[in-house]
Amino acid sequence: MSDLTAAVCAIREARPGYEEAMAYYRGQVDEVFASPAIRKKLQATGAHYKINLACRPVDAVLERLRLLGLTSPDKAAADWLAAQWRRNRMRAEVADAHRDAEVYGDAYLLVWPGERDGDVDVFHNSPLTTRAFYDDEDPRKVRYGAKLWLPASGRLRSTLYYPDRVERWVLVEQPRQRGEVDSDWEPYGEDDDHEVEHELGEVPVFHLRTARPYGVPEHANAYGPQNAITKLVATLMSSIDFQGFPQRYAVAGGDADDPGGFDEEDETQAPTAERSTLRAGPGELWWLRNVDKVGEFQAANVAAFLDPATAMVQWMGATTATPAHFFEISGDAPSGESLRAAEAPLDKKVEDRLAGFGDTHEAAWRCAARAAGLGEEVEIRPAWAPVRSIDDLEGWNAIQAKIDAGVPTRQALLESGYSAEQVEAWGYHRGDEIKPKVDLLVKLGQAVQSLGAGVALNVISAEQVERAVSALIDAPDEDASA
Repeated sequence: MSDLTAAVCAIREARPGYEEAMAYYRGQVDEVFASPAIRKKLQATGAHYKINLACRPVDAVLERLRLLGLTSPDKAAADWLAAQWRRNRMRAEVADAHRDAEVYGDAYLLVWPGERDGDVDVFHNSPLTTRAFYDDEDPRKVRYGAKLWLPASGRLRSTLYYPDRVERWVLVEQPRQRGEVDSDWEPYGEDDDHEVEHELGEVPVFHLRTARPYGVPEHANAYGPQNAITKLVATLMSSIDFQGFPQRYAVAGGDADDPGGFDEEDETQAPTAERSTLRAGPGELWWLRNVDKVGEFQAANVAAFLDPATAMVQWMGATTATPAHFFEISGDAPSGESLRAAEAPLDKKVEDRLAGFGDTHEAAWRCAARAAGLGEEVEIRPAWAPVRSIDDLEGWNAIQAKIDAGVPTRQALLESGYSAEQVEAWGYHRGDEIKPKVDLLVKLGQAVQSLGAGVALNVISAEQVERAVSALIDAPDEDASA
């Protein structure tokens, strides 16, 4: 099998799994019922009451996965990176790429020289159309990349990316061709235009992935709990009508010989030859001849649905390393040290993503720098927003305790979630330069905490506190700037 047909088959084989992942993320998966009769009964209403929680494990990571830009110690390279970042609108491209990588498990960046000298195009590509293929002996090396898509012309296209060339193919114009054998394809373009040489020196397809060799959807372990929640909610909402309109019954006695006061001419109550009198439904009456007693069936207990649903939410959080408060609607989220402890598994997962995705972004932009003529040795570093930073009194007290115990101030701040770039931008590298500000922050936190009544009376607002803290942190140090 050639690289072309192998790529076509692999992309198609992977597509159903990717589509399933997106369906769960968007809440577009139908409920599962063992009985076809029950499925038919509930499918008309179940779709209107879907509650999708399977998206939360993905969103929880994406909220902390923010690439701010790219940096380089070389000023010329840094300026070029900033210009190309803006030119390629990378804020949107990166957001889409990270979302796909989390939802599907895989996403791709494609690098190609721009039309003008010094410009480079960097595109996000979906795993629904694109795939990287790795060397059998070196699983870290991309042997070639492939893209398969259907343009507006209606003829299937495929492009293969190699370290030294790009091959472009189009499906032959014959009926019932699937592109899974070489004879289904012909070169795209005139003469030898279908093969384009390049000097990038590597495959210009860069793989963002949550696992190796190919990723796993971030919410894959949420599929089962979400199915259970969808089923419970659909069943609960279908039974709610019985709470307001209980189903009634009329039981015949041995001596009763008439309808017991019910109007036989009323078609909503009296039996007819054309339909059964025993219909299940909100407000329905089970009508039996010769009635001498009436009553109603007790509706299902709501707790029978809500309690299992709560358990499913807990299992979803446990299996996806997502804190329980990400699924809560009460607003009673933990705070301080308990919040940090609850979010520790999530933070660890995000840090793993920063490392893996960061390597991919760095490799892609090194390739871009070579394509622009900046050379082989350009140092490029992704600039990430902190996964977490300390912003409460308890946290600042912990920082101060570390410093008092002899931990270097810079290290204490790094361990608290502030990036090296932030600490260096403040201009503080020695403990005696920053310790007074840490003291001030702790004292400010104590003062604000003691003014709880004042905050409640709007004497001081949260915005004022935030501005004061920012001013303390960002104020230049005279000795450091001298």
